[in-house]
Amino acid sequence: MKILMVTNTYTPIIGGVERSIKSFTREYQKLGHEVLIITLEFDGMPEQEEGVVRVPAIRHFNGSDFSVRLPIPIQLTQILNTFKPDIVHSHHPFILGDTALRISNQYQIPLIFTHHTKYEDYTHYVPLDSPAMKNFVVELTSGYEELADYVIAPSQSIKDLIQSRRVKTPVKVIPTGVNYAHFSQGKREKFRQAYHIKEEDFLIGHIGRLAPEKNLIFLSRSIIAFLKQHPQAKFLLVGKGVLVEKLKEMFCEQGLSERLIYVGALTGQKLVDAYHAMDVFAFSSKSETQGVVLLEAMASGIPVVALNASGVNDVLKDKENGRIVFDEDVQSFTKALQWVLERQEEEYLSLQQMAQKTAFNLSIEKTAVQMIELYQSLLEKDFIYCDNENSPWAKALGRLKTEWELMNNLAEAVGAVIKNKLTQPPQKSFFNKLKQWFSYREWSVRIAGLSKVEQENPSPGIILIQIDGLAMKQIKKGIKEGRMPFLKKLLKKELYELYPFYSGQPSSTPGVQAELFYGVKGAVPSFSFLDSKTKEVFKMYNIDSAIEIEKRLSLENRGLLEGGSSYSNIYSGGAKETHFCAVDLGWDKIWQKIKPFKIAILGGIHIFSILQTIIRLIIEFFLSIFDFIEGLRQGKNFVKELKFILTRLGICILLRDLITFGVKIDIIRGLPIIHANFIGYDEHAHRRGASSKFAHWTLKGIDRCIEIIYKESLRSQRRKYTVWIYSDHGQEEVVSYANTYKTNIQKAVQQAFQEFQLQEDYLDYYREEGIQLQRDYFLGPRWLKNMMFFKAEKRNYPQKNKLVVTAMGPVGHIFFPRKLSEKEVESFAYKLVYDVHIPLVLRKGKNKEVVAWNEKGRFILPRDNREVFGAHHPFLNAVTDDMMRTVYHRNAGDFTISGWDAVKEMSWSFPVESGAHGGPGFHETKGFALLPKEILSLMKNNAYIRALDLHNMVLK
Repeated sequence: MKILMVTNTYTPIIGGVERSIKSFTREYQKLGHEVLIITLEFDGMPEQEEGVVRVPAIRHFNGSDFSVRLPIPIQLTQILNTFKPDIVHSHHPFILGDTALRISNQYQIPLIFTHHTKYEDYTHYVPLDSPAMKNFVVELTSGYEELADYVIAPSQSIKDLIQSRRVKTPVKVIPTGVNYAHFSQGKREKFRQAYHIKEEDFLIGHIGRLAPEKNLIFLSRSIIAFLKQHPQAKFLLVGKGVLVEKLKEMFCEQGLSERLIYVGALTGQKLVDAYHAMDVFAFSSKSETQGVVLLEAMASGIPVVALNASGVNDVLKDKENGRIVFDEDVQSFTKALQWVLERQEEEYLSLQQMAQKTAFNLSIEKTAVQMIELYQSLLEKDFIYCDNENSPWAKALGRLKTEWELMNNLAEAVGAVIKNKLTQPPQKSFFNKLKQWFSYREWSVRIAGLSKVEQENPSPGIILIQIDGLAMKQIKKGIKEGRMPFLKKLLKKELYELYPFYSGQPSSTPGVQAELFYGVKGAVPSFSFLDSKTKEVFKMYNIDSAIEIEKRLSLENRGLLEGGSSYSNIYSGGAKETHFCAVDLGWDKIWQKIKPFKIAILGGIHIFSILQTIIRLIIEFFLSIFDFIEGLRQGKNFVKELKFILTRLGICILLRDLITFGVKIDIIRGLPIIHANFIGYDEHAHRRGASSKFAHWTLKGIDRCIEIIYKESLRSQRRKYTVWIYSDHGQEEVVSYANTYKTNIQKAVQQAFQEFQLQEDYLDYYREEGIQLQRDYFLGPRWLKNMMFFKAEKRNYPQKNKLVVTAMGPVGHIFFPRKLSEKEVESFAYKLVYDVHIPLVLRKGKNKEVVAWNEKGRFILPRDNREVFGAHHPFLNAVTDDMMRTVYHRNAGDFTISGWDAVKEMSWSFPVESGAHGGPGFHETKGFALLPKEILSLMKNNAYIRALDLHNMVLK
């Protein structure tokens, strides 16, 4: 194979890129491949070089060691025609990187690009260095990677960085291997004697290019502080660059010139001997993608102390082969050096052995073979010559295409910088501070007396928006029918991507939010159950039930929303402020403390928003009257339809707008994490069905509120936010058990088992309409509950020898007052299926299996999952595991009952409702996640996201 390497830096420049190219070239040649290197002219370059072509260049660009090319000479074309490369490997995205792309397109050969360094850290070599220039370089590099056929990342952290920038080109991690055999053999005593270093001296060493991007000023300050504390310590500095004199001056000013041993640039065996002479290798660069010198030091058996940075943390393991310094301060760095100095002989020997083991596993022999295999895989594709491509006309078109790609990449990079300037939070200039002081948003926070973030440059924030109950099928329908224009805009601009979200079991908010907020799968067995610890019937929108479950969750893990706010959720998630949540109904206490006259002022500031909400309430009221009349015409219950008018206004308009207002205020304050749950669609879908126009009507309002929140996040003065949108579960179109059989499930079960008396005092705790009309509790005020004709919910405890049946939606549990025999289990199960007409009955089996009964017979999970859940289930294996976990839950009943009918692939719900969720149905388990594309890169090709994935992605 004929391999063409194209690089802006090469001999006599000393650095990681040059070492990488030399190492790979040497190994390729050993394997029988030909290599030609195209690079720039430099001062001091070798007079005769085999396999290297130098391009004329302006040397010492902007006072640096680097060169910038002049127009490519004609001789290069002649050389390439003679060499006829099979593959071109570019090592820089600009200057000669453009030439590499031209060669790739001209010869129709694959272009590979290695992302050697964080190029944005090198903009100080450009006269117009600025944050905008850094952004421009990032965009230009990402655009170049899009034009390549494959991108090489020297470390996993760099691959993550590339993919976070939405680069679609395949990326593979292939480190620059170290010549282990070469660097493991050095002469410590010989080097020390040559430079008058005593054996008892503790020698700190550093090797590399002495340039600003290597963070050497910080390193020198740290070394100076350490030398002052330890008279027996010295510092060996190897390399050359623009900072040489500056570094010498720093040591001289502190009276430490004699303990600085500067030897210039070293190569060959002298370089190896220098490594072996050290006791520790010190490294402070944050611009590396791998840090080749770290592996060279480790191959020499030298432990490393380095700042935590990309590339570094891929090879350096704290206290195993050195120390990672997590805080960039002199004291932390000197403490890490002190730690190495204090190791006993056996401990230090262990550090050396682990360092050498790390280097051995990343030897150049292994990584070169990986690279050759990648080259060959690309050549096996469609990069072949054909007659048409060699015609003059085709060549001219090809060259035009190449130039267009380069110009387009440049234009897009410039455009991205301009766009970023327009959208990123303004800098804290005097004018901006003045503008912020007069902002009505800021005055809202001041008047309310709310806390806010004051520190400069806080970490990024995240806003999680949950659209309760909206299945993947329904959001696609809503977007297609124009009900969600803003979400469609997010997708159309290619900033966001729609991804399947699997709810787990039960497919309801209490289970999903426990997994999201606390990382705990299957926290509850259903929305309602008999708690084995308190012996009380729990219903998860009840405040006592929600508080007790969250208390148990918080013992397992910290809440995801710590320091943030939580709106309209079951749990607080550890948030410092909760609003309209089951655990703390109504407004948080911080809002309740605001004095009336301040509320009046706030009302005046936001008068237009208040008027808009009033208008929406009026419009919705008249629409609900028409719907009320239509419901009566269809034979619906008068009282329930009347109550639903108030629910529609309270939940779908008032609560939604209050949440939006609260989230806006929290963004202005700069809270680190905000979670808001819009429940209007779910409420309507329960009432009229998931696909109904009645339910889809709410999506317009939710979409508008998301747009308001998103735009407010862009205006944030205190923190840069990202907005994630998801649905915790979907809704299934259901058949109502209560309507069909003219009885509730509790009485139906009692009639089937007349020997057991049904405990009836807790049945007031259940209402035939299920969860509908219950969530007005979230608004909090007692007068609203009275208006909604709510009975006071009392705590209910099971009585002796009484049967308890808990069921809301399509899932529930049966608790018998005594232990059942094996014979009774089988008999009762078939009775529940054929006499009580429950579609699916489950119970614990032997060896951690689950026994399931439906109209087709008796089955064992996980073996027969297709018979139980349906062969076409989108999450068949996952839903099987989760349902088994539910059946084995400590609060599950003697039987777990479900409305899921796998034969007809449809669902029943036990109360009176048209839409429901909680069970294993196709749509109730399939919500959605609408996330920025760079966030989805963290998924590593998973087929779907579940709440635990989202939890981990938030933490990352």
